[in-house]
Amino acid sequence: MNTAKQKLGHPAFLLSVLLLLLNDWLLKPVFHNDLTGKLSDFAGLFAFPFFLSAFFPAHKKTMHIATAVLFVWWKSEWSQPFIDGLNALQIPADRVVDTTDLVTLISVLFSYFVFTNQAIYRLKRLAFHLVLASTAFAFMATSMASRQYTFNKTYMFDCSKQKLVAAFNTLQLQYLSNFKSSLDFDRQTGVFHHKGHADTVAYLLDYKKLKDTDTIPYRTRYCRILITGDNRNSRLQLVSAVNYAPPPPVPWRPSPQRTIRQFEKRVIKKLNQYIKRDY
Repeated sequence: MNTAKQKLGHPAFLLSVLLLLLNDWLLKPVFHNDLTGKLSDFAGLFAFPFFLSAFFPAHKKTMHIATAVLFVWWKSEWSQPFIDGLNALQIPADRVVDTTDLVTLISVLFSYFVFTNQAIYRLKRLAFHLVLASTAFAFMATSMASRQYTFNKTYMFDCSKQKLVAAFNTLQLQYLSNFKSSLDFDRQTGVFHHKGHADTVAYLLDYKKLKDTDTIPYRTRYCRILITGDNRNSRLQLVSAVNYAPPPPVPWRPSPQRTIRQFEKRVIKKLNQYIKRDY
């Protein structure tokens, strides 16, 4: 086995692959927030050019530059026709255009620096093939597949419409705490969106402005719901929602049933808890 391939035993490379797997199998499905997206980018931008350079050491600089260029293209609007083409072929693909993600390009420089270091970590043939298989699997499963489903499912609440709106706003604020400082907030509209682009992540419902509205709509890139009711009872209707799951070859696929289960676990169950706390 040549010296370049032995570099795949470097602790930094192995850690980046482990982080990719941990993030995609555990952290993304549980949290699916801006932090998990950044972790994938940091780990992937280190591991991918490092891996390619191990097989094409004479072109290691080209591999790292090409990785950076492709990442910038993927995170730009220029890649949208390609994504639309994949979705047309029933291959789920999506990404958020967020200029703050470009900070993760520092991993490409770090990868090049570590790879050009003279340190060698000896791998036996079996260990090498295990690293090879794990890395290939991590690269294939590094993006979250998503699919939007339409529903007409109504949930009843034994509380006023105002109280349900208050609980829903509380739920949103709890959810948004996972994003830390990666969001911008428009005080006039109550909208939260990722820094650098206008996709609505969430927005607070102003009940004073909406109290005379029979049906209160709520819509983001993740879900669409309708809230109705009166001073005694209220209803939340799920119109559509997006389900996220790792892409092939992982057998865990988006489905309407999984989408409903996730929505009920992350929204309906928590709304009932907040309502019982007398919000």
